[in-house]
Amino acid sequence: MNLTIFNNPSRRGYELHIDQPGCNDVLVASKIEFVEVRMCDFAPPVAMLTEQECAALMDSLWKAGIRPSDGEGSVGQIGAVTRHLEDMRQIVSSKLNIPLGVSK
Repeated sequence: MNLTIFNNPSRRGYELHIDQPGCNDVLVASKIEFVEVRMCDFAPPVAMLTEQECAALMDSLWKAGIRPSDGEGSVGQIGAVTRHLEDMRQIVSSKLNIPLGVSK
């Protein structure tokens, strides 16, 4: 199953496309139907996703410009900041003649 998100500014929202390979063509999800259930009844999921499908959905959301709301960066961003801080430590160390790992 492929899940893809597209930003559609003309519709002021994001499009969710779901498809999967068929025998000769591609099968696409065309609508979600809402059914009423009592609060204590089991509600079946709209879809079951594999871990790979979840990762692909997150990648698609990222490409569409959606970021986590908790403000934490991605692994790539954290790595870039870590390398930047190490560069700054080395510059300060060389300019002030302070060996790395020694604090005053």
